[in-house]
Amino acid sequence: MGKIDNLYLKVYGLICGEHPNLRPLHYQWLAANVLYADLRRIIPDLHGHILDVGCGDKPYQTWFQHVESYIGIDVYDGPHVDKVIYPGQAWPLSDAAFDAIFCTQVLEHISDLDHVLSEMKRVLKPGGTLVVTAPFVYHEHLRPHDYRRSSVHGIRQFFENDYEIVLVKSQGRIGNTLGLLFLNWITVASYQSLLTRIMMGLAMPLWIIFCTLVNGMAVLLNLLDSTGAFYSNVLLVARKRQSVS
Repeated sequence: MGKIDNLYLKVYGLICGEHPNLRPLHYQWLAANVLYADLRRIIPDLHGHILDVGCGDKPYQTWFQHVESYIGIDVYDGPHVDKVIYPGQAWPLSDAAFDAIFCTQVLEHISDLDHVLSEMKRVLKPGGTLVVTAPFVYHEHLRPHDYRRSSVHGIRQFFENDYEIVLVKSQGRIGNTLGLLFLNWITVASYQSLLTRIMMGLAMPLWIIFCTLVNGMAVLLNLLDSTGAFYSNVLLVARKRQSVS
């Protein structure tokens, strides 16, 4: 990513907000607003020692100021990553060390899913809480690798043998899904060449207005959707069974 891209993202973030505080002006707001709303209700109930799986830059760390500790692991090293993990290898964490595991928008990037699910179960205390979110309808991530999408039934199936399922819900409706795909398509297409990126930067004021209009129309379109079948994301909250080690 060059200087032009960095400048664009900096200015765009100042105007439209940055994760996890996106404003309705942002092209990703339709995905973020439903995710943030649920997480803000759930996170205050998490206490003790928290493990963030696939933490990246720890965007949600300020939401966990009430807990005893907040540890982040990732396959990529970085200034906010406490421990680096490696595919297929045991995590450098003790058994039953955490009261809750937080894993948001990560499952789609995991190549060794069975191993990761096993390690999550190992390091979570019996009775501990698991919070997972994952995309259902979303474009393919170009970086890092993108392996899967999860429906409501699919994400339940990943965890129902070892966990008591507290909540599984879809996030978003037809407006969120169509609006998000449309704005993401324009964004991804604009990054195909230097010329289109420059044009996008010059057109930023118009782009922000356009995104705001699309986001507003999507919210209205949601009012017409009572099917529950056209969601963009899923959320799961579960507790590790006492009999599972």
